[in-house]
Amino acid sequence: PSLVSSLPLFAVGLFPLLSYASTALKPTILSLFESHLVPLPPTAVAPFLDAAVVALLPAIDDDGEAGGEVHARASRLLANLSAPAPAAVDAALWRALLTAPPVRLAAARQLRGRLLAAGPAEGLLEVGGAGAGAAAAATAPTGATPATADGPVDALIPCALAAGLGDEHPLVVRAVLDVVATPALALDGPFFATPPGGGPADPRVHVVGGVAAALLRRDASLAKRVHAWLDIGRGGGRAPAAGAAAGRWLRWTLDVASPWVGAAGGVPAATRVAAAL
Repeated sequence: PSLVSSLPLFAVGLFPLLSYASTALKPTILSLFESHLVPLPPTAVAPFLDAAVVALLPAIDDDGEAGGEVHARASRLLANLSAPAPAAVDAALWRALLTAPPVRLAAARQLRGRLLAAGPAEGLLEVGGAGAGAAAAATAPTGATPATADGPVDALIPCALAAGLGDEHPLVVRAVLDVVATPALALDGPFFATPPGGGPADPRVHVVGGVAAALLRRDASLAKRVHAWLDIGRGGGRAPAAGAAAGRWLRWTLDVASPWVGAAGGVPAATRVAAAL
């Protein structure tokens, strides 16, 4: 009980320290996580779970030769935190993707692995409940802006994807495009289960607009992933219908919701995207 009540004091100094610590010091800090944080009940960890996940992500991403032990221990720590409440950790990862640019790359890699492991049916519905589309159809008026990091996870996920796709670093955008291409995020799948043409508030608009903006960066690695997402039947790994759905939503977004992509030099977004394709 005393540790739980004092955890805010320890967390303020301990959680940020891990990313700045030297390779020799990181195992000692991870030992503190393992001995004091993991044994706590989920209800005690919940208020600090987002901070703990953000603290662990740089260590998980440190998978080089010198950081092999740190990577393995940090990955086990995240798995131990996930064991009693996997959906809560998934939610923390989505919030990290939205609100923590320094760890977006690591968060995107973790989310892709977790989505692929969970499968297309369970990957997001366990986290987001009814799904982003159902939530938008039930609660969002026409033209409403999507939820922020404090909102429900099913409304948060499209915003997190859009934020990641708009990141200034191509490596981050590449990793987020890999997340978008997972079967769990198929635009015609259960997570985005709303009637088509739901207006600019439709969560798919934010995702597709972010993909179109990524394509306009004229980066070969990004364009390759967008082409695979649109042309799934020739090697993207999903059903051809998923690629067709992506193409339909790309055209609809450019026609109806072009502010997500914008115009440059008076050239409409649709014209620039068509040229990039």
